[in-house]
Amino acid sequence: MLPANENLTTKSRAALGDTSAGMVAQALIYSLQAELGTYYRVIALLESNLHSFTLKSLFLHLNPTLLRLRMCAALLGASENTRGGQLISILDSYTQHGDPIVSKFVSDLLEGVSGPFFEFLRSWIWDGELLDRFEEFFIGVNEPNQHQDQDDQDSLNRNESWKVWESKFVFREEFVPSFINPVFAKKIYSTGKSINFIKYSCSEEDWQRTRAELQKLSSSSSLHYQDIEGLEETIKSAYKICSKELFYIFFTKLKLLDHLKALKDFLLLGRGDFISLLIESLGPSLNKPASSLYRHNLTATLESAIRATSDDQALMNRLDVRMLEFTPLDLGWDVFMLEYKPQSPLEVVLSPAAMGGYMKTFRMLWRMKRVEYALDGGWKAVMLGSKSDRYKSDFHRARLVMSEMIHFIRQLQCYVQLEVIECGWQEFEKRVMLEGGDLDSLVEAHGLYLDRLVSKGMLLNPKAGRENSCLLLAEDCFKVILAFKASIDSLKAYVLSDTSESDTRNSARSTPVQGSIPALDEIRRLISAQAKLFNELVLDLISALTAQPDPDLRFLSVRLNFSLFYLRPKSLGGNTKQTRR
Repeated sequence: MLPANENLTTKSRAALGDTSAGMVAQALIYSLQAELGTYYRVIALLESNLHSFTLKSLFLHLNPTLLRLRMCAALLGASENTRGGQLISILDSYTQHGDPIVSKFVSDLLEGVSGPFFEFLRSWIWDGELLDRFEEFFIGVNEPNQHQDQDDQDSLNRNESWKVWESKFVFREEFVPSFINPVFAKKIYSTGKSINFIKYSCSEEDWQRTRAELQKLSSSSSLHYQDIEGLEETIKSAYKICSKELFYIFFTKLKLLDHLKALKDFLLLGRGDFISLLIESLGPSLNKPASSLYRHNLTATLESAIRATSDDQALMNRLDVRMLEFTPLDLGWDVFMLEYKPQSPLEVVLSPAAMGGYMKTFRMLWRMKRVEYALDGGWKAVMLGSKSDRYKSDFHRARLVMSEMIHFIRQLQCYVQLEVIECGWQEFEKRVMLEGGDLDSLVEAHGLYLDRLVSKGMLLNPKAGRENSCLLLAEDCFKVILAFKASIDSLKAYVLSDTSESDTRNSARSTPVQGSIPALDEIRRLISAQAKLFNELVLDLISALTAQPDPDLRFLSVRLNFSLFYLRPKSLGGNTKQTRR
């Protein structure tokens, strides 16, 4: 018995001198020291009345104290090299002991030992602050932010609210005490993070309103170990207050849905009148080399399109033109971007990563619009050229091929706008309207919406190493269409030149000069080759889409080939040959 007493005394004194062990460990040591004090008082009392005790009665008087002493030694040994929530979890496991004396002793001990932990918890759920100097709580400050001075922290809170929400704090599951459910611990994490966000990233009015609600709750709540049910009810109420306040700030005050709809209308090209007017105004400029464009001219055209199609003047402060880096061969179409600038604290939802997803989808949709614009001009040229009796057959063949191309691009646009964007938007609205969510669930729902836009809109393949196989085929089709449009322009220019020369001759039936014949043959050869290549690429794309695990992508292959226009029959030798019916 004495060695156990000496061992407990030695270890507890050593631990008292080690302040780095943390506040929970210090609370445990002080509780054990109190037990040692009780033991010494019992010994002193027995010594003063030793003559009145028999050996048996002495054992009966000492046994409860010695049992508690042995339990203290066991707890101290079991909790060695642990800290904070880990230490509390070890002690809490002893409350499930079959001996009710042991269970009651450890439960009473934990009421004092867990005191520092509940101080951390109170500071976190009432003020959104961490008072954890020794990193014992299951929530901590993220390492990059841990050593910043106060000015840097304030700047981060004010200007980069998305960083505050995403990366200022970290959840440390290994420090969650065993009496707190992991799901419930996540609620505690979200509650304090929400309070900190409202306090530092939202307005003073928002913080004061939230603080008043929390003070009402805190005045009627007590947080301690032996009232776990009360703890859970308090956290649920605080979580509900914070989530409700954040949703009010984002949806009512900052009108988040209006911003998301603006992104859908403008960056995702859902606003038809705006996009038509913008392309009609910018199209001739974008056909020029990128080096000849000036951003202020593009911005002026954008503002004119906004004024003509929207009464939201604030939109002009958020929607802007951005030009990508370009090479000497790039045209305006290749470098033009629409950019949306969300205000803080909307950046929590519309973070740089989220805006990157919108940019990727915009680039895909913009390439389709470029092709559509080219086909529109090409169709006008073909219809105009069809009036020429001499070249009617050339323009007729070109019109048939162009009809295929128009069908292709329209089906692709319908797929992205309806199957991807509109269906994704409806799913997002359903998720957002579900009760009981918090800001994390909102960010997650928006992230799923963007993942759908990027993966389905860009025809991505989930198979490793083949992610862009369908996308590359679609882009090859776009390139062939643009090259075909250039050939149609060459044919139109040739016909106009030939007609002009014919009008200047004495006889309207005279033939063109011999030097122009090879040029016409070359144009015809190009048109024929491009038509064949386009057919082969579409067939390859349909085959690739048919093999996709995504049902929406497989259905796109049906849309492109609903009449079985594109076929791949087997030749007599067993080899496959790409043809069309």
